[in-house]
Amino acid sequence: MRERGKTPRKKTIEIKAGHIVQGPRWPEPVEVNLVEDSGNYIHLVGATTGSGEHVDQLIPRDELARLQIARVETDFTAPSREVFQTLPRFCGQEVKLHAAAADDGRSAHRLPG
Repeated sequence: MRERGKTPRKKTIEIKAGHIVQGPRWPEPVEVNLVEDSGNYIHLVGATTGSGEHVDQLIPRDELARLQIARVETDFTAPSREVFQTLPRFCGQEVKLHAAAADDGRSAHRLPG
């Protein structure tokens, strides 16, 4: 039960550099690079995650409640061999992994086969 004369506090979120935020201002999520407090506004600088479009805006504090911080989940369950075979596609270049073996039987950086 609410006490008389007290107004309920609005839920506010704290946006930090590195967060991914979503809201009605942008057509896609934004990765935040810089956040500055400007009194009744926050200055947000970042880039959209899909198209890389630059974002540099002053956002009124009362509008922060309409933004959501996206939850980024990681999945480390894939076999390492599949990950290393897929990485070159993301880099845009072909990468070959070699296991160096000397004649004396010593080897360096052998990958499990």
